[in-house]
Amino acid sequence: MKSSDLSPAIRKTLVPLEEYPGASAIVPPTPPMHVPIAGVEGPLMAAH
Repeated sequence: MKSSDLSPAIRKTLVPLEEYPGASAIVPPTPPMHVPIAGVEGPLMAAH
């Protein structure tokens, strides 16, 4: 697949692969450090 076929948001996550000239990998963004749990504190704590 060509990078031009990808959406602009996905193109920003492409990282070139040194082992394969002209190839790139899609690297997802890192997950958030804090996950908002507002409104689910009770059920979340009861599940654990």
